[in-house]
Amino acid sequence: MTTLILDTSTQKSIVILSEKDKVLIVKKIEGGQLSSKQLFFMIDAAFQECGRGQADLKKVGIGVGPGSFTGTRVGVSAAKGIAFGRPLELIPFSSLSGFISQKEGLFASLIDARLGGAYMMLQRRRGDVIEEVTPPKLYSLEELSGLLTECEEVVGPHFHADFAFLNQRELFPDAAHLAHLVEMKKNREQERVSVLYLRDLYPC
Repeated sequence: MTTLILDTSTQKSIVILSEKDKVLIVKKIEGGQLSSKQLFFMIDAAFQECGRGQADLKKVGIGVGPGSFTGTRVGVSAAKGIAFGRPLELIPFSSLSGFISQKEGLFASLIDARLGGAYMMLQRRRGDVIEEVTPPKLYSLEELSGLLTECEEVVGPHFHADFAFLNQRELFPDAAHLAHLVEMKKNREQERVSVLYLRDLYPC
């Protein structure tokens, strides 16, 4: 059975279809805010191109932020609509989880908060295994400059001039990692899936 994975929280939106943790197809869109119409067009195109239909779905994974409030809501609303209509298991994950380094060791996943700071979580690569070291949190630029000294790399969807001091690399969420992450997670309380606000406790 097929898993649909969505993340629309940043400037680099992604639609993934996978089976177990094998990626079947990835659709990417960069730059603008996704509308729900654009998102469902991407979802339909992904199903058509890999010869699957929504009847094949067993699970939906959704990036719940942090990131763009409007963009995240578009994805969360779409995922809930698809999952609850069946019903299917709905798996939330932090949008920071998808931004991973290919370098061995400690790295930072970072999303611009547009508040003079950024959302960040620390992760560690040990071979093919990615471990979450710290949960997502909102940091000021001053805090980041002190926290990132031991990181091999900082990865994320977009960095503006304020982040020029970082050893940074822009990229899309990693489809294979998200497919594995969603495959491993369970969620039996679908009604609790909501946009991640970092001023509250981390719910994922």
